[in-house]
Amino acid sequence: MFLKRKHKPERKTILLIGNISKSLYEFRGDLLRELVNSNFEVYVAASDLDEGSPYWDLLRGLGVQACNIHFKRDSLNIFLEIQAIFKFIKTINLIKPDVIFLYNIKPTLYGLIASMLAKVPIRISMITGIGTMFYHLEETNQPTFKQKTFKTLYSFFLKTSSIILFQNNDDLKLFLKEGIISNDNKSLVINGSGINLAKFSFSPLPETISFLFAGRFIKSKGIKEFFRAAIYLKSKYPRAVFKIAGWSDDSIDSIEANVLEEIKNSKEIAYLGYSRKLDNEIKKSTVFVLPSYREGTPRSVLEAMAIGRPIITTFAPGCKETVIHNYNGMLIKPKSTSSLIRAMKLFLDGSLNEVDNKRFALNSRKLAERKYDVIQINKSITKIINQALNY
Repeated sequence: MFLKRKHKPERKTILLIGNISKSLYEFRGDLLRELVNSNFEVYVAASDLDEGSPYWDLLRGLGVQACNIHFKRDSLNIFLEIQAIFKFIKTINLIKPDVIFLYNIKPTLYGLIASMLAKVPIRISMITGIGTMFYHLEETNQPTFKQKTFKTLYSFFLKTSSIILFQNNDDLKLFLKEGIISNDNKSLVINGSGINLAKFSFSPLPETISFLFAGRFIKSKGIKEFFRAAIYLKSKYPRAVFKIAGWSDDSIDSIEANVLEEIKNSKEIAYLGYSRKLDNEIKKSTVFVLPSYREGTPRSVLEAMAIGRPIITTFAPGCKETVIHNYNGMLIKPKSTSSLIRAMKLFLDGSLNEVDNKRFALNSRKLAERKYDVIQINKSITKIINQALNY
């Protein structure tokens, strides 16, 4: 259900579609405001966006119109997927956007199919990461039939995009190498989705050394490596504090149920669960840790950088762009508990003193201001959209 389109021919209409309403509001909210302020008529859609849901009114409060397109993010049931595509087609035909802006793998695939049939003039796809399907495809030498089929479909339709936005150069190179896109596609790299530097303001470091991991409870976030490192270091440094914040979801990459229970019941770490105010948890922590295997650009790290926290993350694509080693934090090997332990130990054994920690903290904020200011990133995206409309 959604509001009927108001006929305002002097304004261009844009429809943004993502997986869930939370990401539309919390991660794209500043972009939505910029588009509204740039005189676009803005619509948003997600799988869970119903009238009366928590984010319906919040999104409407930004000056956009909201609608839902029910689909299951991780389903591969052919009948459900065909139904979902028809829902995309119906919604797009009703709104008749001049521009469709798609992110997350399934909304991008189905949105491109539907927008081609609806003859949407400008189709923009933003790659926010390679996703669990592509991550496992990259990891294995024997892809399944479903993986092969999905890759073929995704490759075919992604190439129909007017513009493809990547959040790091490694993902662009991977897509070219795998033939998912070609050099004929107009592909641009932007510095992630940016961070609101006013909302996430600098905060002094706390006195007690503590480490925070925050993210979805999936293997590729490196949560198991963090947990193992915390268990080991707690035995050596009893006063150190280790915290885990995040949530579980239905994903082929989710951590095992017994591991999650072990984390929840552990006496060595503080299990925080899902926090809607992650910035408060970051402010209470000294070091932000994300030992991820691969990202687009990790939003949680950007928040920690803006607040002014030393960062420990990996040399992996998307992560390595957020840290200059020994400038605002440490870069470690992906999938390596021992590498993580060595980096965290530097903050505990006196190798890094209070002056070093403050220097890292200030440099994180400086890097966030220089590279990830959401205002500048959104102005660049809006300029790209306007150039495509005027081409």
